[in-house]
Amino acid sequence: MLLGLSWSAWLVIVVALIAFAVLALTDVAPAWVFYLIMAVLSISPVMGFEQAFAGFDSSSVLLVGVLFVVIAGLKYSGALDWMVRHLMGQPRTYVRALLRLMIPVTLLSSVMSNTTTTALFRAVVQRWAVQLKISPSKLLIPLAYAATIGGLLTLIGTPPNLIIASLYTAKTGIALNLFAPLPVAVCCIVVDILLVLALRRFLPERECPQVTVSNRLCDENGQEIGALHQPQWRTYLSLGILVAMLTVSAFNLKAFPLASCALVAGILMVFFRCCTPAQALQEVDWKVIIIFAGSVGLGAAVEVTGIGTAIVNLLVRCCDGNPMWVVVAICLVAGLLTEFISDTACGAMLFPVAWQASTTLGVNPLPLMIALMMSASSSFVTPIATPPNMLVYQDGGYRFTDYARLGLPMKVAHIATAIMATLLIYPM
Repeated sequence: MLLGLSWSAWLVIVVALIAFAVLALTDVAPAWVFYLIMAVLSISPVMGFEQAFAGFDSSSVLLVGVLFVVIAGLKYSGALDWMVRHLMGQPRTYVRALLRLMIPVTLLSSVMSNTTTTALFRAVVQRWAVQLKISPSKLLIPLAYAATIGGLLTLIGTPPNLIIASLYTAKTGIALNLFAPLPVAVCCIVVDILLVLALRRFLPERECPQVTVSNRLCDENGQEIGALHQPQWRTYLSLGILVAMLTVSAFNLKAFPLASCALVAGILMVFFRCCTPAQALQEVDWKVIIIFAGSVGLGAAVEVTGIGTAIVNLLVRCCDGNPMWVVVAICLVAGLLTEFISDTACGAMLFPVAWQASTTLGVNPLPLMIALMMSASSSFVTPIATPPNMLVYQDGGYRFTDYARLGLPMKVAHIATAIMATLLIYPM
């Protein structure tokens, strides 16, 4: 034991620091780095092979893989072109483009998985950026951020909100209103969007893999795709399949989880020839899936070695029994942990700490719960922090440090707003 952490925990810390340094300072492909993380963890005492590579069996990773097939149907049926023309419009300035992107994505993400929202809009945004003559890298990070913060508006918008609300109900017997986090969330979202607009120069302009020919969306070989060779009814059919998938999954039915809905939607896309089986398989981005699975494995290592718990205990002890400082500590810890482990795990891990703090201090636990919801989803600084960040990482041609340029000031402003708004709206 060293500083209260086991040797396994220190090994995970060293592996993570080396990985982040390689990603930040070299041009090594991120997929290789995350593959090596899983390999090192699998042969170390930290976890076995099955645990290290369990990310490939994660429902979120499988969902992303299936969504690639759905997106292939939208892409090759011409539905993406239709969405660009009718939903995104043709704003004349970059600021207007950011607003036309972030506001609807934020609203949609309040009732739909942020992973699904990002996965569906990433291809739309790439197509849209080409038409606007803007580098996709200037729009894809704002897309990821909008999808992340949109989930804060409702209890069902993001997994941390849902699990924190469920645990709160189990403790108190009081069911929170669907829009319980809405007032604080609106304050945070307004600040977040304004900050993106004010600091838009921090968004990098990178060389992205998308190729264009004759103002049509093209694949990596320069071959035109879209509605040229598809009947119009297939365009509308693919949009109908998408709407049906989102509608059914929005009810959160146990018999029809989002992954199952996406699987059926993908099968229908192929069955009705919105895309061919070969096109569907071609659209699956295995680099994204490897990065995704590697981040899940690293997050699991942080949890099982007790690194997250150690950080929590240290900061909470520094509060000296002051309720306001407890709220600040909870938000700071959540903001730190959510960059390295899943936001769901972050919320679940910190709930008992927040609950115990409110019980010990004899204060209303609700402000702590709302503040925790806001902070657990402040995943802006690293590409591994949240699925939306991961999904746009490859498409934007980003470097590992690109997120921090805008994400760090955004996180500070987001957490500060969450603390102030929570204490004003929900008195302790």
